[in-house]
Amino acid sequence: MKGIDGCSIQEEDAHKECNNMQHGGYDDSYSKHEWDDLVKLKFGFGGDSTVSVVSESVDISSGEKWEKCGKVIGGSKRLKELQFSGISDEVMSGDFQDVFIEVPSNRSICTLDFERCNLVNGEIFGMLRPFFKNNYNFESLKLNRCDLGHNGHRFLMIALSEFASLREFELSRCGTDHYGFCFQPLTNHSGLVKLSLRENRIDKNGCDALATLLQDPESELAELSLIDSELDDEKAVILASGLTKNSSLKKLALNKNPFISEIGWKAIFATLESSACVLENLFIQDNWVNDTAQRSLAASLVKNSSLKVLQSNCFYGNIITGSREIFEFLRSHTCELEELYLLDSGFNEYLAICLAKSLADNRSLKCLDLSGTYGITKAGWRALSSVLLSPHSELEILCLSSCGMDNEAVAPIQNALVKNCRLRELSLQNNSGITPKGWEAFSTVLRNPNSALEKLDIRNNSINNYAMISLANSLTENDKLRVLLMGTCGDFSVNAIGWATFSRVLCDLSSVSATYSSNHILEQLCADRFSVMLPEDISFALSANRECSKHQSARQKIIKAHFSGTDVNILPFVEMGLKVMPFVLSWMANDCAIDGINSDELALLFQFVQSVVPCFLPGGQAKTFSRSKAKRRRCK
Repeated sequence: MKGIDGCSIQEEDAHKECNNMQHGGYDDSYSKHEWDDLVKLKFGFGGDSTVSVVSESVDISSGEKWEKCGKVIGGSKRLKELQFSGISDEVMSGDFQDVFIEVPSNRSICTLDFERCNLVNGEIFGMLRPFFKNNYNFESLKLNRCDLGHNGHRFLMIALSEFASLREFELSRCGTDHYGFCFQPLTNHSGLVKLSLRENRIDKNGCDALATLLQDPESELAELSLIDSELDDEKAVILASGLTKNSSLKKLALNKNPFISEIGWKAIFATLESSACVLENLFIQDNWVNDTAQRSLAASLVKNSSLKVLQSNCFYGNIITGSREIFEFLRSHTCELEELYLLDSGFNEYLAICLAKSLADNRSLKCLDLSGTYGITKAGWRALSSVLLSPHSELEILCLSSCGMDNEAVAPIQNALVKNCRLRELSLQNNSGITPKGWEAFSTVLRNPNSALEKLDIRNNSINNYAMISLANSLTENDKLRVLLMGTCGDFSVNAIGWATFSRVLCDLSSVSATYSSNHILEQLCADRFSVMLPEDISFALSANRECSKHQSARQKIIKAHFSGTDVNILPFVEMGLKVMPFVLSWMANDCAIDGINSDELALLFQFVQSVVPCFLPGGQAKTFSRSKAKRRRCK
């Protein structure tokens, strides 16, 4: 095949390399057993004209090689997932179709995943029909950003109608808006658990088919995503007719359907009152839900006992009654909500105070996310901070990102957290109004001996050296915080002075005792992709904290800080007294057994043992021993 785009083949277990692959194509000595452990294959077509197998690069240039690759897939008994990305007409018009010719022979694949593929002519689905019908292990079909066209749509529908084993079906952003996508074949798949149809225009017939699927008493559908599906009132009412009789659905996403108005929302919300309803997650963000519809939601929530998660940004200062009634529901003894996401909502002082009063009496909510919420006044922040002091509150996660907070707004939150012993995660990122002085004051939260905070996100804020030093020093005695996200290691005015404080807190080099008493809990200081920009000593300390127990982390730091390099001083151990020396020797020998040790380290251990006894004899004196001298003595 000439000029074919590249594809990548990846194994789930990357350490198992395919030694039969050599540069220039498949080796003629290929044997199937060498691929027996292959679990996941991904063909990612790009522009580099190569195919990488684990860590090797191989140039694919002839149909014979594609045929062999297809036979590997067809004959595999352990392959579970097959992914294709970027398949074009040019690719399919060449010899790559030999891969699909062999796929129907496979009986182990559970998941087929297509992303950004041109499937307009539907040829692939026609070739895969025997696979769909005969592979009883197959249960997941995903199509994301694929161009189906009329023929692709037709062949897909035929394929779906010929088998009934699907547990998961995803059709996202596939350009089916012009063809009135019909979901009738999905009604055959009563075992379907997860269905995602986001960003596709669903017509009335499609909604009828979905309602039929939901009404099926044998339906196992647990997740349904209809995000940005151009639903209107008529379609919402049809969908609600199916939801009313459904007893399996636990997650429903209706975000970005602005054509649904009061009639449609009232029909949807009324399904929460059904005795069959087991819905646990409802997402209705980026919609227009007016005051009357919100009052309907509040009334339905009072009669519902299953809902655990509600996501909405339909709360605005001009929608008072409905929002207030929903907040009042939070005080109800019937409220079982555990997570509440009020993202990008337009609050005023009154709504903030109403929400705070209700949350203060709530005993079920674990997570509150107000990210992007605007319009909360200083009085509103004072009221919300009182929730953190409520003896009834069980709040563990609080997100206040991009809320336009300044020093005055964050001060009451800070004061409440000093006394709080429940909150585990707090996000304050993107609040540039909080100055370095504000962050210096906020560091007192981390000095709270009863603090339960394990994660603090303060990225994209005004952090300077003084704020860094205050935050670092506050962690000296903190034994809870594991993640402190402070930005991208380049978007705040911090230099070596600020980092040096963190280095000292994580691994104090002044003495063995100080190193042992350093912070061995903190595991992360920035997002993973920026971790390479951290100073080397900080990266080592964070890695030790992350990968080891507190005891082992302290041990690694002590060895690196005090017993590595050219000279090693045993004086710190000698000063501890004779009784502790057996433990010291055991401690060092244990390190040899766990981590392995090279010849220099063996020489050091030998020199250490040889020199311990003289140090405790009359007139004995502790010495500083050189590794190079120890090595020369061992050689002699």
